[in-house]
Amino acid sequence: MKSFNSFPKIDSHFHSTFYNPIYEKIAKENNLKLININTNANVFPSMEIQETIALAYISKSKDHFAFVASFEMDGWENEGWYEKTFARIENSMERGAVGVKVWKNIGMEIKKSSDNSFLMIDDPFFDPLFKYLNENSIPLLAHLGEPKNCWLPLDEMTSDRNRIYYSNNPEFHAYLHPEIPHYELQIQARNNVLEKFPHLVLIGAHLGSLEWSYEALSLHFEK
Repeated sequence: MKSFNSFPKIDSHFHSTFYNPIYEKIAKENNLKLININTNANVFPSMEIQETIALAYISKSKDHFAFVASFEMDGWENEGWYEKTFARIENSMERGAVGVKVWKNIGMEIKKSSDNSFLMIDDPFFDPLFKYLNENSIPLLAHLGEPKNCWLPLDEMTSDRNRIYYSNNPEFHAYLHPEIPHYELQIQARNNVLEKFPHLVLIGAHLGSLEWSYEALSLHFEK
């Protein structure tokens, strides 16, 4: 039997928003590559800080670190947003990013000023972005929606881990915020993107938010 350290491994869900040399030590000792996921979340620092930290790790050990870039949604309704965002993505890819991430603020937080409805990932607004990513062969990591438990009361959740998380983070517990588009609408919006852009490389974070059923996940992959 091979030893744990004898074969390479990848942790594809690593968040480090400040440099800590312990991660470099862990990665090297365990033959591990850590992919630092930059995220446009209000609980994280700015994109500039996140990317700077990710690049600091890479500068120390390129064999053990990589990063997925992201972009700010602030000002998305303003003129020039696409140009600024595409320039940011291009710069991030040139600096070594292996993809770009979108987060659940799309579909669960951001609203349109025109009618106060939630901005969903299949909104035509995002078409130029997906076209750009597709034409430049840039993978899209998508954390869209949440576990299905997010839309259930705490005592009906199927996971203690989810129950603890939403107890501690009620702002993300959609059951408490019925105005948030329901789980099925989040998944359908994502699927609409896949149908509209069939050649877009889309990585569904957290088992594509289909963690509640491996059968459903299998059927989705088959389709």
